[in-house]
Amino acid sequence: MAAKDDDMGGKRSFSPTGAEMKRKIAEHTENLSRQTGAQLGKLNDWGNRLLGKDDDVAQLREKVEHKDDFYEKRRRCITNPDRAQETLGPYARLEIVIQAAQNLQPRDSWTGVQTLDPCVGVFVDDMKLEGPSDNTLVVRATTSPLWQHKMAIDVVCPMSFVRLQVYDDQVTTKLEQGFVEFCIGDIPYETSIAGWMELRFQDNLKNDSLKRYSSHCAMREDELGIYSNDVGALVTQASESKIKSNVQSTVTAQELKARKRIGERALLKTRTMMHSCTHSCVRGSSSSSPRGAEHDRGNAGELYVQMRLVKCVSEQSSMFALALDPPPAKNYGDYVVQDAEAGTVRK
Repeated sequence: MAAKDDDMGGKRSFSPTGAEMKRKIAEHTENLSRQTGAQLGKLNDWGNRLLGKDDDVAQLREKVEHKDDFYEKRRRCITNPDRAQETLGPYARLEIVIQAAQNLQPRDSWTGVQTLDPCVGVFVDDMKLEGPSDNTLVVRATTSPLWQHKMAIDVVCPMSFVRLQVYDDQVTTKLEQGFVEFCIGDIPYETSIAGWMELRFQDNLKNDSLKRYSSHCAMREDELGIYSNDVGALVTQASESKIKSNVQSTVTAQELKARKRIGERALLKTRTMMHSCTHSCVRGSSSSSPRGAEHDRGNAGELYVQMRLVKCVSEQSSMFALALDPPPAKNYGDYVVQDAEAGTVRK
């Protein structure tokens, strides 16, 4: 440090030399760098733990995500079925191609512009699949999109239910527009099947998957007849259904009435006032058939789907999977029907 003399000949102040200043700056920079490095190290360790990169966490995740080979541990299906559901790999794989859709139920609109931005998500036993290939892309401004989306579902329980859920991709959220579900147990092995699947109105997502599927097998939505009041005849027709399924098909008059009213409300939501007026005039002078016009089909549209169920193990080994039941189905509540005559609500 260099000292300067004041006017009285004494030492008045000190000022660092250039070398001293450089040394202090270097020390300060080094200390700051050391502290910053320590903080970054702690932050990195915290991030690794959060992302599962810590050794202990990584080992735990590997144990949870790892599935035992079905063939090697197939006897677990009998000795410990609950653990088998959680720990066994697939005995079969369901290959699905979601090709296209047509006449999708558009979003609510009174402007005359009836469209939506559709995409499809997939649920297995009420659990949404979140893999990179488990959802289709969004197709903008159409009710007849083309996806040609390929995916595969690992199958552990033969009687699991798959739900294809159509969404309307809006700015802040995805609105559920319609769905169709099926039981994997009704799909033949090693056989390619394809066709149009009827989409149900979203308000029909009631009860559990078993009841919804059995009811839908007994009576399609477009068979209800939007303008028919003879529910008793529909029950009789449903009881005589020729659809073959491993799930017993049952349906009640009360349920059919609720489904019928859901269809009526869904149609009203998507008609403009002018369209409703025009349709009423035309219907009054045309055939009384409730399915005479395309928009009176009574469903939320159709999906064209291709499927193939492929076994990953031998025929003998796959028999062990029959001992497994799917997880308990989620119950979405009962139908609530407003009785116009009595003014009461019944389930």
